Amino acid sequence: MYSTFLKSALTLLIVFEVSQSYSQKTKIDQKIDSLNEVLSSSKGLHKIDVLIELGAELTQVNIDSSLATFRLAKKLAHQSKDKKREALSKVKLATAFNYKTQYDSAHAYFIEAEADGQSLNDYEILSSIFMNRGITYFYQSDFSKARELFTKSLNMASIEKNAKDKARCYNNIGLTFQYQGNFEDAFTYLLKSTVIEDSLGNELAVAKSYNNMAMLLSDLNNYDEAKNYYEKSLQIKLKHGDQRGATGTYINLAILYKNTNSYDESMHAYLEALKLAKASNYTNGMLDILSNLAVLHNHLLQHNEAIQYLEQALTLTNQNEENNRSVMVKVNLCDSYRLAGHLTKAKKMAPELIKNLALLGNTRQVHQAYLIFSQLYEELNLYSKSLTYYKKHKVLGDSIFNQEKNKSILELKTQYETEKKEKEIELLSVENELKETEIQVANNRLMAAIGTSGLLLLTIFLLFNRYKHKQRALLAEEKAINQKLGFKSLIEGEEKERKRIAQELHDGLGQLLSTARLNISALEDMVKTEVDKQWQNSLKLIDDAVTEVRHISHNMMPNALISIGFEAALKEQIHIINDAGQVKVHCELPKEKINFEESEAIALYRVIQEVLNNSLKYSAAQNIWVIIANTNGIEVSIKDDGKGFDTNQIKSTSGIGWQNIESRIELLNGELNIQTGKGAGCEVNIKLAV
Repeated sequence: MYSTFLKSALTLLIVFEVSQSYSQKTKIDQKIDSLNEVLSSSKGLHKIDVLIELGAELTQVNIDSSLATFRLAKKLAHQSKDKKREALSKVKLATAFNYKTQYDSAHAYFIEAEADGQSLNDYEILSSIFMNRGITYFYQSDFSKARELFTKSLNMASIEKNAKDKARCYNNIGLTFQYQGNFEDAFTYLLKSTVIEDSLGNELAVAKSYNNMAMLLSDLNNYDEAKNYYEKSLQIKLKHGDQRGATGTYINLAILYKNTNSYDESMHAYLEALKLAKASNYTNGMLDILSNLAVLHNHLLQHNEAIQYLEQALTLTNQNEENNRSVMVKVNLCDSYRLAGHLTKAKKMAPELIKNLALLGNTRQVHQAYLIFSQLYEELNLYSKSLTYYKKHKVLGDSIFNQEKNKSILELKTQYETEKKEKEIELLSVENELKETEIQVANNRLMAAIGTSGLLLLTIFLLFNRYKHKQRALLAEEKAINQKLGFKSLIEGEEKERKRIAQELHDGLGQLLSTARLNISALEDMVKTEVDKQWQNSLKLIDDAVTEVRHISHNMMPNALISIGFEAALKEQIHIINDAGQVKVHCELPKEKINFEESEAIALYRVIQEVLNNSLKYSAAQNIWVIIANTNGIEVSIKDDGKGFDTNQIKSTSGIGWQNIESRIELLNGELNIQTGKGAGCEVNIKLAV
């Protein structure tokens, strides 16, 4: 099953006719011609089997022809009183209706087929029904129901020990979690699917797993590795003539290029996807491409073009049955009207769309829709509604971009790569042991005549052992480097998210509060004496809220750290602590400015911030000294006159503060030394080779 990870943005689609005149027929065309030849001479049950196989191939090029073929197979099976083939024909008909987004018709055939399968007690039919009906619910964004059916199919595959079906089930279950924003469980199931498909040598299934893993890596902003997986997937799908699968991968590549500001490459990938989608009559694919091309043109401020292509996308949706795709197209069209200045049209669409948001199912799409409605109502001067949808956007965004989930996914990815390498090493070891056994048998036969051969073999054995030890050492070193890079990516992602949230607090909520204060202040002359006190209290509450927002924004990413550097940010932090009056912080910095990379400055700032926070919370100190020297590298000393502590408690503590400090120092290739004891204060020394 192909799954497109529709990004929460709008894109424009360029509509054009795809030429069908190829110098050579595709593999699918050749297969269809071959089946038609076989069909002309087939009779009885064999003819039904050929029709079912032919219909499956036609789904990739002409859905209507596919439906007609499956209907004929169903009719002949019914006339032959062959219930199993009749049930299989119904399953195939339902699957074809999925491609036409006619989900009610698909469910009707699935229900009929399931009744036949239950009466036959046939594993093949029931497993296929659960799998394909789950896909139907997936297309309708009912991911919980889809996962329930995929799990049923998985249980049957486990009982029958059908590894291929298990892999498909794991893949599809992973996708339901992914579309609901549960990245950790998504990666776990996709990993299981990929491992099985690798062992089976199923190239197309591996290609689909590569595609889905790349989507998760894109969500973690690991674009280079995501692009590598997409290209591997695309190469395999094109090799096997999988037009629809290649369409999806091209769409995902286009989204990746857009996210990295490679707009020409993004447009090219969309156009390639559109060619394949039209060639295979893939309605859902064309809808996704049109929507995403509209996003791209909106991003390039070409709003009228975006509107044209979203309106064309609407013509491909089923107007009598709203689903996640039709709702998302309309949400994007509403936003395009707003961006183009057609606020009346956008306002007219909004109420009905808000009622249908539940049809989206995909938390990312709902998250984006909330922001779109917030921006629309702000431009319409309906600030209360704007703030309501902005809050919903923020709450949902926090759950999607949970840092712990990102960390778990990175760890699972490392685990997958490590397990794969270990299996390769184990296989190599087994092969070498077999070779050694053969050599040893030959040596036993020739030992008396050729004494020097034994010495030669011993030398080879020692050299091989040395080589194995060297390879293991290299593997361990590579694993350590990968873990360090993984942590670095996690830290950078965390800081990027801090920066984003701080900016949104300052530019979003901070501006709203400032505007509210100006509006209330403007009412001063209209306030009556009896409510003057409440008016003054309202102003004070807004001022307190503005101060609190600025304080939170500063803690997440100080402006000084971004604008004028590390030293200024540190002085500002110390000034805030001294103003509180709880403790006196003394600071001594080098005269010359320290040249840091931004990531290094942020990491060291977080370390010092964490040490100061620990001292404030637990040391009961009166004074804290922060001394930074820049001689042979950077030397940082943070000392207090507090009650000290037992350093053995660091390993047993349930907190993660010292773990974060040690990890960041290791990331900076630095050294950390803690000197403390009960009643003796605490001194933390850090040395960096900058």
